[in-house]
Amino acid sequence: MDLDLRNYSQDEREVLYQSLSTEQTRILEMRFGLLPRPGRHVGDPMTLGEVALVLNKTREEVRRLEAQALQKIRRDAELVLHDV
Repeated sequence: MDLDLRNYSQDEREVLYQSLSTEQTRILEMRFGLLPRPGRHVGDPMTLGEVALVLNKTREEVRRLEAQALQKIRRDAELVLHDV
């Protein structure tokens, strides 16, 4: 993951999430460790397998949704964040 959402403020992430589905947002938050989890701290990223278990999807489905979400964010980040 060459784009690290932890480098963006919560407000900036919310702007970027606007173009994503709820599922894509949730996947990114889990993969980048942006959600608190029982027994773990915020900042602890989840593996594809862990996210797949939580969402009842295959690892490949999670990987595909994550890739689509990151592509949207990369496309939008430079344009959108200039207005924040």
